[in-house]
Amino acid sequence: MSRKERFTPQEKEQACIDYIEGNRSKVEICSELYISTSTIQHWAAIYNKYGVAGFAKKLKILLIQNNLRLKLLKNIYVVKHHQLN
Repeated sequence: MSRKERFTPQEKEQACIDYIEGNRSKVEICSELYISTSTIQHWAAIYNKYGVAGFAKKLKILLIQNNLRLKLLKNIYVVKHHQLN
């Protein structure tokens, strides 16, 4: 059973907008939402790269799958390169 998200994508988006545009301080946002400063920084990085779609579960799953594929391909390349030498 998956855990319930504490915040909706729209709530994360608003927090990111407030943080990025300087409408509220990082400390103020984190205190209100009971999150760490590293969490808002992580959300902001995701938001800057993918927009609100970055907070969707489907995208998270796809990113994890693509990361695993990349690691697998790198490992295959290293093994093949090692066999040739």
